[in-house]
Amino acid sequence: MSTSVCELPTCDKAFTPVRGWQKYCSKPCKKEADRVKREAVLAAAGAVTKGKNAAAVALGRLGGIASQAKRTPEQRAAIARKGGLARAAKAKNGGNHEAAIN
Repeated sequence: MSTSVCELPTCDKAFTPVRGWQKYCSKPCKKEADRVKREAVLAAAGAVTKGKNAAAVALGRLGGIASQAKRTPEQRAAIARKGGLARAAKAKNGGNHEAAIN
């Protein structure tokens, strides 16, 4: 195989790719390149969105992971149980799941 140079601008290491599509010399270089790309997307989204949270626009959502981390295991289990009951009732009643939830 031929020797390649890492595509991360701050890294100038030469390496022999194990796979033909390999672009970075190591996993830390790949993670750094992904971080740089993510920052560029967030910056571009911030320029386009006026008055909106750039992170939320770039991700398409905000708060789901944070709100889940705040809940206790019992709360998460209750939410999951309620959802499971609603799905089961919807399948059983042909789409009317409101009666099972309330």
